[in-house]
Amino acid sequence: MNTIDELHSKAMDIADDAFIARRKGKLEQAKQLSKEALEYEKQAALLLINEFEIEPTRSVLFRSAGWLAFNAEEYKVAEEMIAYALKGLPPFEIKEELDELSKAINLVLKNFPIVENFVIPEVHPYFFGDSNFFAANDENYKFAMVA
Repeated sequence: MNTIDELHSKAMDIADDAFIARRKGKLEQAKQLSKEALEYEKQAALLLINEFEIEPTRSVLFRSAGWLAFNAEEYKVAEEMIAYALKGLPPFEIKEELDELSKAINLVLKNFPIVENFVIPEVHPYFFGDSNFFAANDENYKFAMVA
């Protein structure tokens, strides 16, 4: 069985690779690496889900998992990680960072609302009769965007 430290360390190593990929403009690779790192960090955090006396470690792991989920475009998971973190007694600084994460999620979702199973056969600006509207038709992008 992996320990919390081992899981966290593995997550951070992969997150570093994701950061490097993002800086090189390899956004899809960065997203995939963030998803991989998320799985390790989430496992570590969930091992402390009911260990409320282990703060700030508990909330730091959930905050970290939340940001990894955000970078992986897993917004519902990010919101779950925030909720888990706030069930404990995170320090003020961690609460502020969780609030920043929540704001970032809301900003993305406000500008690019996710619609479950939204698929359009082709991408055309005129598809909906609005020249400012276009839809992404790709398995990775199941949302509508307003330009």
